[in-house]
Amino acid sequence: SYAKIASIVAVAVIIASGIALFFWQQQKPNNSALPDLISLEEKKLELMLRIDPQSPPVNDCQFTLFRRGITTAEPTNQDDALVIVKKLSKGSSLRDVIKAEKLGSGDYLTSFACPGYQPVVEKRSIIESPESSGRVVLLLNPGKPRESLRLRILLEVQDTNGKPLPGSSVAIFKKGIVTLPQTISQENALVLRTDQQGHTETEKPVIESGEYLLKVVCVGYRSITDKVVLREDPARPGSVRLVLTLAPE
Repeated sequence: SYAKIASIVAVAVIIASGIALFFWQQQKPNNSALPDLISLEEKKLELMLRIDPQSPPVNDCQFTLFRRGITTAEPTNQDDALVIVKKLSKGSSLRDVIKAEKLGSGDYLTSFACPGYQPVVEKRSIIESPESSGRVVLLLNPGKPRESLRLRILLEVQDTNGKPLPGSSVAIFKKGIVTLPQTISQENALVLRTDQQGHTETEKPVIESGEYLLKVVCVGYRSITDKVVLREDPARPGSVRLVLTLAPE
């Protein structure tokens, strides 16, 4: 009878072990799925840069590629940049400007700035080049020349005490005019007039940055004729702020 009981216990142990093994196999990771998981790993690419041969001659340019999630490059935070390549010039070979930085494919915000040109800030797709396995080649173009940048005008005319002068007329003559013409017209000048607060502004860009001759007139005040340099106001991108002061007659 003891032998019979022992055999029953042995069978029970074998059955329990089989059940435990079955459930363990069900919970065990399937090794056959691992290759699929590995194949989903993001492929890394080598970034290569080249300035468009059709672009104007440029030197000492800087290319910046920001980490994912960055949507604006102003103000530039160096900690947000994954790649910064300086001293890029037209005609440099790819080997000269390779940045040994590995990136995952996807969309990235980039900035390309050259002296004398507006920075180009745009989103670029990092995708493997069909001609170069494992690499992505970005063709870079400088922005518009800064001197050709058209600006809105924010104009203020005041007296020597800072009081606004409404009804003032300001003529900004076309580039190349260096002496005051006998007559002022729309053919040779942009003419603006201040409102009751002594201010005026154009609704859209009307003038390029650079040096201009201007004349300011207001009843009861001495008119002035002078040269001014119009530049984009960093605090008001796309605009130039011009404050003119007249002395009483």
